[in-house]
Amino acid sequence: MCNEKSKHFLWAVTAQKENKMASLENDIARLINKHSREADSNTPDFILAEYIMACLSAFEVASNRREVFYKVEHKPTIETGICNG
Repeated sequence: MCNEKSKHFLWAVTAQKENKMASLENDIARLINKHSREADSNTPDFILAEYIMACLSAFEVASNRREVFYKVEHKPTIETGICNG
């Protein structure tokens, strides 16, 4: 069972990661727009940025599943999993 301090820490880490991801997505959208990469597909830059972020997330899931399959220990950059129940 998690205490309140652990829950607050987990919330803070999650919020920090979400802020970083939103910032990255905005940066990607700006770069797409700057280089006019949305023009060929006639797709708004923010939709392409969302797609790229989804691709990164899917790759992270696949990589983690691969590590589990090969029994390789995964060492995340941000400590999570404080509350497991």
